[in-house]
Amino acid sequence: MEKHLPASPLNRLILIFWAMLFTFAPPNLFAGQKSLPLATLELPPCNYLKDGKPVGASVEFVRELFARMGYETTIRIMPFKRGKKATAEGKYAGLFTIVKSPERLKHYYYPNPITVNKNVFFKRKEDDLSWDTMEDLKDYRLGLSEGYSLPPILQAAIDMKIFRSIDTLSSQTPALLQLRKLAKKRIDFFMTEMGEGIFYKKQFAPEFDSIDFNPKPVGPVKNWYFVFSKRWPKARQLVRQFNVELEKMISEGRQKTIYGKYGIFWEKTDDIKDW
Repeated sequence: MEKHLPASPLNRLILIFWAMLFTFAPPNLFAGQKSLPLATLELPPCNYLKDGKPVGASVEFVRELFARMGYETTIRIMPFKRGKKATAEGKYAGLFTIVKSPERLKHYYYPNPITVNKNVFFKRKEDDLSWDTMEDLKDYRLGLSEGYSLPPILQAAIDMKIFRSIDTLSSQTPALLQLRKLAKKRIDFFMTEMGEGIFYKKQFAPEFDSIDFNPKPVGPVKNWYFVFSKRWPKARQLVRQFNVELEKMISEGRQKTIYGKYGIFWEKTDDIKDW
């Protein structure tokens, strides 16, 4: 009969160590850090849910870019304010799509921009709502989405309490809810990204047939970014890799192709700015 010698105390400790390591280690520890959790917001046609899954121009673009870098991604859509906070705390590796501001630079590393956006005022067709300065809109009720970086021209008007009232929403789909308030005459105009408003008008037709927008941009056309949390391991290295693949995708025409599928056509110009 084969005899088994009793395990030494050292061997027992080694077995316990490995058992605990496999039980409590982060899921990506044994995958070479090749899985990245990412946060985004409901911002169609760039990022939105379809059949319970994140889709959209930026979702597709970001997924392909990270796949080229050798990473799998898990993308979660959540209210923008929550996503910013969770990413700043390092619970997510990155967040998109977001503009640049001095405050955000404290928490995130910014690679090169992935696209651009243009904010406009949506309104009811029956209302003229033409404006040269914010003073022209002083008698109206403004709708906003909480957590968004506002153009200086609009922020200054808010600080001066120019508008009749301001309604700010924080939810999974604040733009959709504000458009509904606009249609029901609970607010008079609403600032959002032009493509987002147009997307909802088409998707929910004829609900928003009474709504159009003033094409005059509120502030400059600005860059939109994917950002990395400064608390994520090796974030600066990821920024460098991200920029390399981003430049390749632009030169190959992949950026134009992917965003074009969703009706977004971006040409880099010197007029595009960061706030």
